[in-house]
Amino acid sequence: MRMSSVYLIARREFVAYVTTIGFWLSVMLVPVFMAFGAIMPQILAAAKPPTHFAILDETGRYSDIVRNAVSVTRRAELRADLQNFAATQLSADDANAALAKFDAEKGAPEQAARDALAGLQTAAAAFSPSKPRAIEVQVDGRTPDELRAQMQRAVQNKTAPPLDAFLVIRNEANGPAVDYWSANLADNRLLGIAERAVAEAMRIDALKRAGVNVAQVAAAEALRPQTRLLSPIKSAGAEVVTRRDEMRFAAGALLAFLLWMLVFSVANMLLASVLEEKSTKVMESLLVCARMSEILAGKLLGVGAISFCLLGVWAASTLGLGMLAAGQGDGFADIIAAFADPRMLAAFGACFVAGYLMYGAIFLAVGSLCESPQEAQTLMSPIIFVLMAPLIGILAAMDNPSSTFVTTMAWMPIFTPFLMLARLPSNPPAWEIVAAVALMVGTAFAVLVLAARVFRAGVLGGGKSVLEGTRFAKWLRRPAKAEEG
Repeated sequence: MRMSSVYLIARREFVAYVTTIGFWLSVMLVPVFMAFGAIMPQILAAAKPPTHFAILDETGRYSDIVRNAVSVTRRAELRADLQNFAATQLSADDANAALAKFDAEKGAPEQAARDALAGLQTAAAAFSPSKPRAIEVQVDGRTPDELRAQMQRAVQNKTAPPLDAFLVIRNEANGPAVDYWSANLADNRLLGIAERAVAEAMRIDALKRAGVNVAQVAAAEALRPQTRLLSPIKSAGAEVVTRRDEMRFAAGALLAFLLWMLVFSVANMLLASVLEEKSTKVMESLLVCARMSEILAGKLLGVGAISFCLLGVWAASTLGLGMLAAGQGDGFADIIAAFADPRMLAAFGACFVAGYLMYGAIFLAVGSLCESPQEAQTLMSPIIFVLMAPLIGILAAMDNPSSTFVTTMAWMPIFTPFLMLARLPSNPPAWEIVAAVALMVGTAFAVLVLAARVFRAGVLGGGKSVLEGTRFAKWLRRPAKAEEG
């Protein structure tokens, strides 16, 4: 095999993709979607209008309880906003002082948030809390039927109602009942708040009727044991599982999914490349200048180099998004440490090489047997169903990487690169890692040898026609020198 020919073909494959605008647009879509997914919850929360509600309390007892529950929920939202803001904009001392001041303030939540930053003028001006999700409106003694008719007219006329929902609290024989009227059936958050508040009041009443000290019951319910999460596979004296240890399990599954996405992205490039070259007769020109083995190796090497471009862009984008979210502090450092673990990176590299060679060779062989994208789709359809199986294994590994199902799939050669990577954070025995590497290397070599013969038979034998009768077996048995001269 002449390395100069392999290099020229590899460079041609690499340049053919990386010099196109479409390639870089598709590459950049991944970080764009990552950023979009990260900020989507905030965008949806900001775009969603608040629910304007009213309370009709026929019992005369529970309206203030529900209002207080809504206020407590709003206070929790504002505290989360303040905590996120303080983590990114304030020093540790100022952040702790602001949160402590907010917790000590018992007034209205919005005023408590403003007072918490009162001594920090710049920070106070920059703080932008989330909008309230529920705002009470007064209905001036109107009846439930009148409010219902008002909401019906608003829905029929497609106008924004000044009243989105209302609660009716009434007495029943076995206790209070809550009716929730709303045109938006997808958002029952306010009903949940009211239901929990009324239920808590009912429990307190029941305890008082039974002569039980409510304060003692509340204190008893607040008791919690001190718990630790320990791992038997960690070294003596360091058995406690840290957040970084937990991140490693997520990192294993995410790296396995990234590997799956990367392998099949670049493998599809090989399939498309062969189909295009066969349809435009470029393959015939390549055969004049290079041997079949050199074409196969050059294509695998060139498209493999593209995967490193993808990895570089994705890694840089992830790091950039993480730096923008630097307010997570130690959490972001733990995530980076989990993904940058040398064992994980080494395993990812080995699994990528083995997986890419296996699937890249398979896709090249399939492309050589087809004359059109339609024929390729017909051959690839059953293969795609098989190749979706690793995703099921990766999801199972996120729950239990040592389960029988995951372990069994990890020893199936075509799934080994993905499942062994997902299993690595559970620290499988060393012999399993060595055996898995040997299995991947052996399988990749066998697939390459077989794919090279299929590739030669498909290119030189006329693509799909070579499959007719016994012609395919004859082409596979023909020596390579007969075609490569």
